[in-house]
Amino acid sequence: KSKNYWKVNAHQDWPSTQGSLKGVTCWFPLTKMQANMGYLEVVPKSHLLGYLKHENDSGIPLLPKKLNFEFEKIKMNLGDVLFFSNFLIHRSGENKSNKIRLTSHFRFDDCTEKTFINRRFPKTRIEKRIDKILFPNFPDEKIIHDTFFNDNI
Repeated sequence: KSKNYWKVNAHQDWPSTQGSLKGVTCWFPLTKMQANMGYLEVVPKSHLLGYLKHENDSGIPLLPKKLNFEFEKIKMNLGDVLFFSNFLIHRSGENKSNKIRLTSHFRFDDCTEKTFINRRFPKTRIEKRIDKILFPNFPDEKIIHDTFFNDNI
């Protein structure tokens, strides 16, 4: 897999969404985190800098490496959730363990923010539904029953 799947260098989320100026990212770990797994790293108050020009790295907008920032590691436990501005500069910590670090993130726009309305609610990521059943004959009645009533799945 591309390094960008597990170690994303310094960036802001706004270039990927180009949505509301008040948009936020919701980030949380799905596994128990330890220091050697690489915490999320942020540059405090960097959202106040506004949008910074990014470079394209295999389809991922990243800040130029020549820019130097002081990052702070955000220690998070399983069950913690971090909300931050889509303009906050952040990066993935380096996972030096032999464990998989799983995280999830969602981005939300403020649909009442005037420039977002004036730009007609732009979307840079469009999901397209697949109009066919991917796995014929799945799920059958037995697997549905087992899923909800037996802990076999």
